[in-house]
This record gives sequence, structure tokens and C-alpha cells, in this order.
Amino acid sequence: MTTKRFHEIFDLEVAAISRRRTEHRRPEISLEEEDQQRDGTPVMRPTASSNVVGLALSGGGIRSSAFCLGALQALDVWGLISRIDYLSTVSGGGYIGTSMTAAMSKGTGGAFPFASELRTGEVAGVEHIRDHSNYLFPQGMLNIFGNVAVYLRGIFANVVLILPWLLLAAALTVWLFPTPEALSNGEKVGSLSHLPLGAREFDLTLHLLLVFFILLAGWALWRSAPWARSGSDVGLAARVFGSLLLALLGFALLELQPVVLRACPRRCNPRAASLAVPCRTLRD
Repeated sequence: MTTKRFHEIFDLEVAAISRRRTEHRRPEISLEEEDQQRDGTPVMRPTASSNVVGLALSGGGIRSSAFCLGALQALDVWGLISRIDYLSTVSGGGYIGTSMTAAMSKGTGGAFPFASELRTGEVAGVEHIRDHSNYLFPQGMLNIFGNVAVYLRGIFANVVLILPWLLLAAALTVWLFPTPEALSNGEKVGSLSHLPLGAREFDLTLHLLLVFFILLAGWALWRSAPWARSGSDVGLAARVFGSLLLALLGFALLELQPVVLRACPRRCNPRAASLAVPCRTLRD
């Protein structure tokens, strides 16, 4: 795998644009030096006389696609599509922008693929964009029942996907704090009693956090070494430390649950009611 510097990519980019300009009988882009990098490499830019033109298509889902489609068709009517050198798109604008560039690159021989044909009918893809630009209610109020069904489907999917994890967290809480005494005073009993930790809350999380910071500092020092600077920031080490951080958050959640349960009223935690001192005893 080889890497290229910015000025090399920029030269290739300008050459590709100049070839397209030549096909449309436009002058090639001429460059001038704007600055120099620290190693003396010149930083080039197009001259003002090159008249470089850029078009930006904003986002907004299918509504943006419909709006940008109309704008592109208007530019095509005026014969301006061929004068565009750069195209920048985001989100919904990327739908129509990518379709246009893909079709012009291979399917239409450089011709605009979505010419306005309102009087004679349009291709199915263009009609779909127009018909569904009101994406919530494309067919009017009749869509309200379908939309409600889709929302209920999403809620049910979330329940099916999330509920097992919530039940697992509850099971771990019962396993780690099996008695009411464990919830009442925060002592590490049952499954945690064999650990060399104190009886304070979040002791396990704090110890794990300390270990995580020590490992993180070691990784930072190693990553700063000359032989490791060229490594990837999204490699195995990043995934390992990401997994450790996720596990740390999981232990913090487990130790947080007893605190939340003790703070709940008795009706939220019937098991804790047996630990409470009756009011009659206090009066006596």
C-alpha cells in the first residue's frame, strides 16, 4: 500500500478536470503558487482566470433530493452542467448527486441523465423522488395508519433487541448482590466478597479505572515513540482499549444499580421493606 501527498492528489485532480474541460471545449485549468510547505513543496491553486466552478447540493433527505433535482434540471436547460468543475454533496443532496455523476460517468456518455420531461413523462426513479418528496404522507392522510404501524414495529424491535440485555443486567445484579444486606449498606457480599476491595461503593469501578488509566498511559507513551508513530489509530490497540472502556462502563452500571435501588421508595423495592425499621418501634 502506497500513500500520496496532497500536492500529488491535487495534480491528478486538476488533470482530470482539465481533460473534462477539453471535451467540452473549455480551456484547461492553469495554476499559480499560493504558498510553500515547510519542506519547500509549493502549494498551488487555480488562477482567477481559470473560472473554476463548484456546485454544492445540501442535505435534507428525499426532499433535498427533489429540490436539487429541480435545480440540476434548470442548470441543464441553460446548458450549465458541463461548466461545473467540482460537485460537493451531503445527505439527501448526495442521493441525486451520486446518481448524476455515476450515470454521466458510465451510462450516458457525459450527458445529463435526468433531463426535464414533465410533458412526456419521466423515468421511474425521477417520478419516485417527486412523488415521495413529502416522505411522511406521500399519499395524504391515508398514510397515517401505515406510519403508526411502522412506528410500532420500531418500538417492538427495540424491545426485542434491548430487553434481553436489561434482563441480563438484572440477573447480574442479583448474582453480585444476592441479599438485602448487600443493597442496604453497600458491602461487597456474596459473589464480590472474595475480592480484595473495601466495603465502599464503586470500589471495584475505581480500581478498574485506575488500571485502565495506567494501561492508557503506557499505550500513549508507546504510541509517541518514533517506531510507533506511523501505526494506525484504528488498529488492534484502539479496539482493545475500546473494549476495556466498554467493560469499565458495564462494571460502573452494575455498582450503580444498588445505589439506585436503595434510593427508590419501598413500593419500588419491596425486598428492602424488610430492612426498614417500623415506625411503631421508633415511637416505642
